Amino acid sequence: MLLRRSGDFVIIMYNALPDSNYSIIDDIESDDIPDVRLNKTDVYSSRIYAFYCAGIMLSPDSSGSFYPDSYLTRGEATAIGMHLIVPKMGTFTSDQLVIQGCCRV
Repeated sequence: MLLRRSGDFVIIMYNALPDSNYSIIDDIESDDIPDVRLNKTDVYSSRIYAFYCAGIMLSPDSSGSFYPDSYLTRGEATAIGMHLIVPKMGTFTSDQLVIQGCCRV
């Protein structure tokens, strides 16, 4: 099943938490995401860079691209949601990750 476009989904998810939740843990320069040019007055690009800098988003390839017009699968949307909860959590199997002791993902 396909969900929203990647760029739209970031905007929706960014607004789910206060700005204070997006601490910079990765140093991402304004030209590090080749298909999204950072413009601080543009909400769209600034939110995408905020997700990269906070460790919530990682590029799916070695070029660092974001693919803002591609559609997300449920799995990709879930990964973004998980990284919102635990930034820089890395990759875990479902048996390794327990969120607040109440459910397995």
